[in-house]
Amino acid sequence: MKRTTNNFVKKGFLILFAMAILTNSTYADLQNELKCRDKKAAIANLIHGIKSDNLGLMKCSVYFAGKYRVKEAVPVLIEELNSVNDSNCKVLIALSLYLIGDKDGIEAVYKIAKTDRNERVRHMCNAIYVEYSRNKLNRDFIAEIKLY
Repeated sequence: MKRTTNNFVKKGFLILFAMAILTNSTYADLQNELKCRDKKAAIANLIHGIKSDNLGLMKCSVYFAGKYRVKEAVPVLIEELNSVNDSNCKVLIALSLYLIGDKDGIEAVYKIAKTDRNERVRHMCNAIYVEYSRNKLNRDFIAEIKLY
């Protein structure tokens, strides 16, 4: 009886070990597949998502453009900032433009802060612009100190 139990346990561990090895090699292949092979195509898809009529896709695309600081998306983001009616989308686009840090994008956020009909959008865009200006002054000051 004892011998049968030991063989059963040994076979069980051997099966678990084999599954662990196969799972790790499959996971490694999956990671290689997920790496971005064509940056231009990925940016084109992101821009297409920003222009989408699907609000969820548009918001996700705007978020990722800001998160990964995709400078190529700035003109499209500015265009959407000026044309979209949803206040939440406008604030999200302004935040993405802030994260990207492009001068044209920040100027568009400033213009929206002064002219938009929605008070919340004006307030948020103004706060984003003030924060950008404050950080820019700090960066310029630090750059001056490093010169000396």
